[in-house]
Amino acid sequence: MQTQLQLLTSDEIETLVEKASRAEEEKERLQRENEQLRFRIICTQKDQNKIQAKGKSHIGKWAILAKESGLTVNLRRAVTRMWGEYKKHFGLSRSYRDTPEHRFEEALHWIDAWSLPTFLMEQPGHLLEKGESQ
Repeated sequence: MQTQLQLLTSDEIETLVEKASRAEEEKERLQRENEQLRFRIICTQKDQNKIQAKGKSHIGKWAILAKESGLTVNLRRAVTRMWGEYKKHFGLSRSYRDTPEHRFEEALHWIDAWSLPTFLMEQPGHLLEKGESQ
């Protein structure tokens, strides 16, 4: 089998270079678009449930630690505080359910690292002095 070589004119070469350049530009545009779309995909229902369970568990651990230290925790305020800081950290407008899929692992680590602010821990007698119920 014999291969024939065909010589290209300078115009043909220029046309091929232009096509290659346009193809490269299109490739880069599609990669940017793909990346933007990837950032818009939220976690699956299963992963959302894992985030929620992790948050509940983490607040529960803080409540146990506080109780062991003779303190109490206003759980409603603690939950509100944690999820508020979570939404701020991840730039979410509604809830943890809007967590981007590509940040799921980061979300779990963030919850693990979150610390209950000390002002949410009080002496049990302090609550009674304010007239609040336990």
